[in-house]
Amino acid sequence: MQPLVLRVSSAQLKGLKKALSGSKWHPREHIVLAGSADSNVWMWNADTSTYLLMFSGHRDNVTCGDFTPDGNTVCTGSNDTSLRIWNLNGGNMHVIKGIFVQASQFYIGICNPEAVTCLALSSNSLLAITGSTDSSVHMVNITTGKV
Repeated sequence: MQPLVLRVSSAQLKGLKKALSGSKWHPREHIVLAGSADSNVWMWNADTSTYLLMFSGHRDNVTCGDFTPDGNTVCTGSNDTSLRIWNLNGGNMHVIKGIFVQASQFYIGICNPEAVTCLALSSNSLLAITGSTDSSVHMVNITTGKV
């Protein structure tokens, strides 16, 4: 039996100034998503390490994030207690338990009372389940914002 050989490479992801708090692969593209201690969410082309997009709006460290299975939406959680939903096609953002920061943001409803530490998305790209530092778990419809 032949041993499994893995090719490992490394690259510097451009633009990032503070620590990463996790990374996820796009479900269909060679794109990496990562939250950061700089309160932003970053996307890079994994083949070239080229910076693609940065989403700003969180008020504290971004602790978790993921693409919906269809690849059209990104959901992120933060120490600022908000769950944010970013539409990759139109650039719109929804905030679930957030603060009005820009006209493109709007308040939808209460999600976690403390920092969002983890999230998972349903296979139909409609629901997010979030965990928090207070041990609470919330299920959120990411289209309507209903908790």
